[in-house]
Amino acid sequence: MRATQQTVFMITHDVDEAILLADRILLMSNGRETPGGYVPGGIAEVVTNPLPRDRTRAGLHHLDGYYALRNHVVDFLVSRAHAGADH
Repeated sequence: MRATQQTVFMITHDVDEAILLADRILLMSNGRETPGGYVPGGIAEVVTNPLPRDRTRAGLHHLDGYYALRNHVVDFLVSRAHAGADH
């Protein structure tokens, strides 16, 4: 999309797909119920993908920085996405 100067916004639950396709990954917090009603989640963190753009799914795990990036995103999903949410 660089040639046409377009921005594409995709939603996925697949961490590897996000790393493969995105220049920036927007991590969202969970919504929650409150006494006043439901409060939707929002963007909690924007992660810039430092991996070279010529990524392929087969070669992704060979790139320097891949595991650090993936671990950061997974850590967010496992622990911090729920922070402050009523369970």
